[in-house]
Amino acid sequence: MYKHFFKRFFDFTITLVGLIVISPILAVLCLLVRVKLGSPIFFKQVRIGKDEKPFRIIKFRTMTDARDAEGNLLPDTDRFTKFGDFLRNSSLDELPELFNVLKGDMSLVGPRPLYPIYLPYYTERESLRHTVRGGITGLAQINGRALCRWKERFEYDVKYVETLSFWNDVKILWRTFFKVASQDDIGVPSITDEGGLHIIRDVQRKDKIQYVNEIQEKWGGAKFAQIPREIGSNFWIAKEQFETIESKYDNLDRWKASYLSTCRSAIGEVLKGLEVTGNKKALLPAFTCHSVLLPFLNYGYEVFPYCVKEDLTVDWEKFMTCVEEIHPDVVLLHSYFGFNTISGGENVIKQLRKQGVTIIEDLTQRLYSTFEGIGADYQVGSLRKWMPIPDGAVLMGLNMEQPTNEDIELSDAKMKAMFHKGEYLMKGKGDKQQFRTEYAEAEHILDSRTDTYCMSDASRRIINSTDLDEMANLRRDNYKRLALRLKDFAAIEMICPELPDDVVPFMMPVLVKNGRKELQQFMASHDIYPTVIWACPDEFKDKIDSTARMIYDNIMCFHIDQRYTYAEMERIGNILEEYYKINCYE
Repeated sequence: MYKHFFKRFFDFTITLVGLIVISPILAVLCLLVRVKLGSPIFFKQVRIGKDEKPFRIIKFRTMTDARDAEGNLLPDTDRFTKFGDFLRNSSLDELPELFNVLKGDMSLVGPRPLYPIYLPYYTERESLRHTVRGGITGLAQINGRALCRWKERFEYDVKYVETLSFWNDVKILWRTFFKVASQDDIGVPSITDEGGLHIIRDVQRKDKIQYVNEIQEKWGGAKFAQIPREIGSNFWIAKEQFETIESKYDNLDRWKASYLSTCRSAIGEVLKGLEVTGNKKALLPAFTCHSVLLPFLNYGYEVFPYCVKEDLTVDWEKFMTCVEEIHPDVVLLHSYFGFNTISGGENVIKQLRKQGVTIIEDLTQRLYSTFEGIGADYQVGSLRKWMPIPDGAVLMGLNMEQPTNEDIELSDAKMKAMFHKGEYLMKGKGDKQQFRTEYAEAEHILDSRTDTYCMSDASRRIINSTDLDEMANLRRDNYKRLALRLKDFAAIEMICPELPDDVVPFMMPVLVKNGRKELQQFMASHDIYPTVIWACPDEFKDKIDSTARMIYDNIMCFHIDQRYTYAEMERIGNILEEYYKINCYE
């Protein structure tokens, strides 16, 4: 009875009386908003109400219309003022919604009305929130306010609908008054930080997509289009973006290096210049990839693995045992995932030098970390693993004549694949299998190369247009955020749980104790592609110890690079949570 008849009467009566009482306050706020923030005074936005019908919600504006020299609106953070923050934190910006209540668009109490774009992402149960009018306040607002996560928030919304009564509404209004007065639950994390529902979730009700498009067409706004939701896999770049990029930074000046097309060719150049005769031997980390071994094999070296621990640091005691047994001519060192996993070996390096052993350090995964190196004779590193470039590697320590020929075939093939992936993700054009095939073709070209080329002009342009400080900060933030979520899962062990200040992480490496393949498949079904990174090279399969074998069998790496934000890290956590609810591994 209350839900269908008296609730609307209650809303209208209380709101009308309330508007009369607070009319002087509204008049003052209108004046202050006009003076401090400009015109128009009110901010209107399309939201979804009862029976999934759209309406325009009315609020006081909380940002200015500040623009740059070209007339473009400045970012939100630059348009906020202390007065605008005050309006939001005190919830005074929501007072005009009382007019929505009078009109019948909203109720005083109910689930908060949200954006049309979210409609396809509600579950059937969550869609019950639209069987009543949306409210200025609700059960979710008094149980966390801005701190409620989406899932928790919708549980409160459905609970409200299922237990709707006059006395519950009175209790919610009463508690809302004290929440707002005390400014409780204002802060982070919030649903804004968690990311929009359309970012952290897959579509639940595809039949609602057309309806959203109809709403947007009639009421204004962009039509439904899924934001690029893939996490992991190959980098991509929009063709329009590439054609308009500007070289704003001198990023290639950070290294006194030769810039080659690939890291394997950089290693090859070092080996080519060494005067090693007879039975050539190279000592490499037990955990590595076949492409690192290739240049050694091509130059006639027999390759041997040295031991790494479970946390990927070098076991220097066992390392020296390998040196004494093998008597290598060349040693390759590798800092994994941006971390200083070869620390503590300075004295070992000095001993190797005295023995005439050449030391090469592969910088690939720690290129942008700032800790001191171990003092290798030569340093190499692949740039193309860090950003959307077709090729690129550094070589330091070797005084060589810089090649002038680009590998145009490789560069063109890689750029074509990245452009097509960009078209697919940003505009929904093309076919996923097309760019996957093109990436594979580009890798085939790479594997066939024996000559040394210089880094392409396309790569130079992209690198010098990249804000490396921003890239580093995003990677660090993503790593920390994902690390917080991964602590919830006993079946996943973080290899590097702490992030030192001098580390820019390459990926987030973990050890999956059970069912790695099944977990990968489940995540791939949700467009998340954690990678195993390397399979054990055939040359090492009979030579590595049990620790290295365990790493190959259990390691999995999450992408935390600059393509992603907090929302994608939360999405990874949410999908993992869903998986481990189904699969309870000890």
